Amino acid sequence: MSEVRYEQQGAIVQITIDRSAQLNAINEGVRKRLYEAFERFEADESAYAAILTGSGGNAFCASMDLMEAASRRGGSFRSLATA
Repeated sequence: MSEVRYEQQGAIVQITIDRSAQLNAINEGVRKRLYEAFERFEADESAYAAILTGSGGNAFCASMDLMEAASRRGGSFRSLATA
């Protein structure tokens, strides 16, 4: 399953961040797929509006994926505060 879904009905596109277990936190994969989704939207002359949404019912998006960020900075959340 992709972390970002792209669905089009007529001129309306819905782009959904699909990581509800992580409150739709944005990791590297999501960033890449969001970029690709909006590139696809821009290139499609039949699409007039894009709606960005998140899956699940608890959060639209909890910001960056702190687990991924911590692992890139030495493995602890404290390392994020001093970055």
